[in-house]
Amino acid sequence: MLAIVLSRRNFREYDQVVSLYTAESGKREVLARGIKKIIAKNAGALEPASLSAVEIVPGREIDYLATAQPLALFPGLRSDLIKSWQAQRAIHLIDRLTHVGEKQPALFKLLEEWLIALERASKPEATGILALVWRLLDQLGFRPDLTGAAASKTTATIFSVSQGGIVSAGVSAVPDIPEGDQIFSLTGHLVAVLKLFLAGSWSVIFQLSLAKKDFTTLNNLTYAYAAYHTGVVFPAWQDADKMLGENK
Repeated sequence: MLAIVLSRRNFREYDQVVSLYTAESGKREVLARGIKKIIAKNAGALEPASLSAVEIVPGREIDYLATAQPLALFPGLRSDLIKSWQAQRAIHLIDRLTHVGEKQPALFKLLEEWLIALERASKPEATGILALVWRLLDQLGFRPDLTGAAASKTTATIFSVSQGGIVSAGVSAVPDIPEGDQIFSLTGHLVAVLKLFLAGSWSVIFQLSLAKKDFTTLNNLTYAYAAYHTGVVFPAWQDADKMLGENK
């Protein structure tokens, strides 16, 4: 079966538990015996963010990895610092936000297409990882409501995190924040960027350069929305603004 490697963690002296996202059965965790040995034959196919063909054998307590054949190692993701950071963030998010046994073929396709686009991009912008998060949230059932957005690039559109999208458009001032809610004031331009994130081509998204202020706003909104609706906290999220935002 086709699988994208998400992570590996040590288990006993020479073994590791490998987290995979497969096209057929969603997320799987399998035991790779002897993978830490220098002569391990499957090691090259189990690098995180690699696409491989794997054979999994059922086990009593945990399934075992029988074979792994590399199909796409994406060398550009390992030689470029920015690409490597984005790839690591992407597979970490998938690993954190998915559960073993949940079948979502569209999610496998989403991650595969994104990795291919990232590999091909000459100088990928940080917008690529933000767009992936929004499409991942969409696949998980948390698509934001972007209807009724203000057309003006200067008039505020109010996005409510707890209410799942735009709650008022065309206002000149930000309303009071309801207790326990987070709201963001977005220009029409930023709403258009969010729509692009959800439906645009990856080649366009990876070349989309934003002013640092706009990037920071969308980065903070993306984190707040993801954390609220999934219940998962991402401690290192803000390094996106520090590491990639400097390029804006």
